[in-house]
Amino acid sequence: MILRGERFGMVAIAVIVALTIVAVSSGFAQEGAEGLPQEPETVEQRRIIALLQQQREELSERKVRLDEWENELKILQNEVEEKLARIKKARVALEGLLNQKERIEGQRVADLSSIYQRMDPGRAAAALDTMEQDLAIGILSQMRSKGAGEILNEMSKEKAAELSRAFTRLDTASPP
Repeated sequence: MILRGERFGMVAIAVIVALTIVAVSSGFAQEGAEGLPQEPETVEQRRIIALLQQQREELSERKVRLDEWENELKILQNEVEEKLARIKKARVALEGLLNQKERIEGQRVADLSSIYQRMDPGRAAAALDTMEQDLAIGILSQMRSKGAGEILNEMSKEKAAELSRAFTRLDTASPP
């Protein structure tokens, strides 16, 4: 974005120089209209006038190029802004979908927790023993303590200890 400011400054300087040259040149023309000689009297005056005219033409051409370039930059800037707006809109939509997915998953884990709580602790322990740890912790975390304890009691000591350690880290880990 600094480049845009520098380029704008260059354009502004070029325009100021062009306007100054135009003003000086028109001053010469006005002097000619006020009775001063229109034709330069000396070679040096002709050389200066020719140099000023050449510089004015060069500045005029440069101004045209800069105006075209500025228009192209504005078009590109608009395109970038439109793309950023589309990306932002897509990001918001994606965040909404992710939130919806998390709510649905949370509800399903709550439903599973309710189901496992009503199951025989031995069968529930066998099922939880084979599932992913995050899901098992999610299910156990939504159960009443007594039901979760009965299920953990039916598991192997190693698996119960593993789930208990993971359960203690539940509030620092991401939810299932």
